[in-house]
Amino acid sequence: MDNFDFKKYLSEGKLLKEEANTRAIAQALRDEATQPDSAVAKDIFLKYADAVENPTMSLLKMMENELISKHPDTFSGEDDIVGSFMSAQ
Repeated sequence: MDNFDFKKYLSEGKLLKEEANTRAIAQALRDEATQPDSAVAKDIFLKYADAVENPTMSLLKMMENELISKHPDTFSGEDDIVGSFMSAQ
């Protein structure tokens, strides 16, 4: 995917599932992080580039955070929710 336009991709709202496209999206995020107008958000772009390449861990971590924030009486930061699901693989 040469000349991948990350901003156009976001504006069109496309979801691409193929592995090659996942790599292209991650690379586009990394490329965007190097742009002068994106410098203030470089860490965020790089964080989500990693999340795109490792979606299982990312989604599980998001789930864990939501469980803890919405149900703190049942789930706590001491729980290793991600670890328990990853060990089940």
